Amino acid sequence: MTERLLLRGGRLFDGMEFRGVGDVLVEDGLISRIGAHVREGDARVLDCSGATVMPGLVDAHVHLAWAGLEPPPSSTAESTARALRNARELVLAGVTTIRDTGGPLDVLRAVRRGGSLGPDMRLSGEILCAPGGHGTEIPLAVPIARECCGASEFATAVQELLHGGADLVKVSLNGADGTLQLTDGELSSVVGTAHAAGARVAAHASVAAAVVQAVAQGVDTVEHGNGLDAATAAVMADAGLTLVPTVAIFEEIREQLSDSRHSLPEDLVAQHRCAVEHRLIDHRGALAAARAAGVRVALGTDRVPGGNVVAVHAEATALQRHGFSTAEVLRAATTGSCAALGLADRGALAPGYRADVVAFPGDLETDLTGLAAPRLVVQAGDVLASDLTSS
Repeated sequence: MTERLLLRGGRLFDGMEFRGVGDVLVEDGLISRIGAHVREGDARVLDCSGATVMPGLVDAHVHLAWAGLEPPPSSTAESTARALRNARELVLAGVTTIRDTGGPLDVLRAVRRGGSLGPDMRLSGEILCAPGGHGTEIPLAVPIARECCGASEFATAVQELLHGGADLVKVSLNGADGTLQLTDGELSSVVGTAHAAGARVAAHASVAAAVVQAVAQGVDTVEHGNGLDAATAAVMADAGLTLVPTVAIFEEIREQLSDSRHSLPEDLVAQHRCAVEHRLIDHRGALAAARAAGVRVALGTDRVPGGNVVAVHAEATALQRHGFSTAEVLRAATTGSCAALGLADRGALAPGYRADVVAFPGDLETDLTGLAAPRLVVQAGDVLASDLTSS
């Protein structure tokens, strides 16, 4: 049984809005009370004054076994070691839940079963794509994508992934050249098969035509969403679909392609540079359209080899540059991402919710700088890290 905790005197963000200074009482791994001057009884008291207390962060687009400053893993053992390291770094950064949107399912399931320190995970396993599709551009010793052709093959792949332990399905709709790689029938087969099994579908769609296709075929989350227009955004909002824009990664890939950190063959570098520039331009209108239509947004970082897996602060500030308020940014990183993952038990500071709670230095409403380094990380009621005064 976890200890009783009273988080005293922090500035609260409840997953939707800032609520001023208050206390949070944690009992049996759940949030039991929130308010001013909560009595502690026999609870351990942590002084959160001068900090912002909020739900644990949720990163809705992670590649746990692939991201990192080093080149791609060269073996299953190396991929596993990287996933373990990344998991630890993420949770100690305040990311208590992740959705892995493309990686070797056997590796990720082993990491989850191992019980090592890390976020709670929702896994897609290998990305489903057309032959030569997005996810296969770089030859990998440990593949992160599975090629399929035809509606029947895609349906079989979905069934095998879910039977093998995947929680959701990720499918790629376009590559760097911007052309659609799946037919409507193939995508419809993916969505129908997954939904029949109670699983969600995340779609890589980084050009306008792919976004339109994804929304028309009823995927649950649109990853990237570059080129999203007002009409499609309105459909997304009405249908309750989620956009996971992954803004900062495009800026970082542009930097990587200008030096030796990229992992692409030289004949593909120019093509990818051009694609990234177009994606950056297309994101401006896409995010404006999403905000205007009231599309639900989830925060995802999408780090790949060449980038540190801990990147929530970078993504948060990128969203700010596109006009998001601090409350909108933190909403995306909590309630928005939980909705994208289908998790109704966390993402809010409210009685009965799972006690995934983090505290960051300063007032995040006025300055997101503190989001880079938490002072407290509580996961399901267990204190994983804290430099707060205790009594």
